[in-house]
Amino acid sequence: CVQSYTHHTGKVQAVQWHPSEASVMLTGAYDRRVAAFDSRAPTAVSWWNTDADVESIMWDIHSPSHFYVATESGAVRYYDVRNVSQGAGADPVYTLVAHAEAVSAMDQHPHVRGLLVTGSADETVKVWDVRDGRPSMVVSRNPDVGGVFAARFCPDEPMLLAVAGSGGETRIWDMNTNPHVRSVFGGAAAAASAVQEKPLVGVVDEEEADADDTREAVLAEMHGGEAVDAIGQGTSDDDDDEDDDEDAAMESD
Repeated sequence: CVQSYTHHTGKVQAVQWHPSEASVMLTGAYDRRVAAFDSRAPTAVSWWNTDADVESIMWDIHSPSHFYVATESGAVRYYDVRNVSQGAGADPVYTLVAHAEAVSAMDQHPHVRGLLVTGSADETVKVWDVRDGRPSMVVSRNPDVGGVFAARFCPDEPMLLAVAGSGGETRIWDMNTNPHVRSVFGGAAAAASAVQEKPLVGVVDEEEADADDTREAVLAEMHGGEAVDAIGQGTSDDDDDEDDDEDAAMESD
């Protein structure tokens, strides 16, 4: 082991390197605290207190001086790492009350600024518009994977979102086919030609998968091809009419 750090007093649930400052780390733990520090000088730690145990953390790749913290209470907090006084971090820029249960998955779109996705033990995935520090929900969906444990954008096809959960299944959602996403994010989500919401494609266990179901075949299905059949049916968006107008509860500090 090159180096060890013992600044937390509870289980460390999440760790992430800074996207541009190679030696800077962010850690979150079940002591309800988040720490930011330079790994070359680990005694100089900046701390932020949260409302509950930390489930996940994430630097904002579009604004690297900020970071997101998702907690067991269902909240997502957004902090400015520069707002520190004598090692104590300031209050969050905003707090997003995202889910009724723990936020166990979180990702940001690699190219579209302000497009945030959260997943929860409440079995939903939600898409948020967090531009200008005024977050609002774009759409909520139950992907039929049980409690959501992971959600990640595809690096090659950025509007494809992979979602996995307690049900033992992984599903892929082409977010470009959702009218709410296209309406809110406009040209950034206009690359896909489809205009109808499609079912999520399920990914089964490797032993059951056909060897010919390659990445190209899955993408062909996502964009209307006939290479593979959809495995399982995803549910439609929950309360589309209400979601379009619903703003997330938010505390500004």
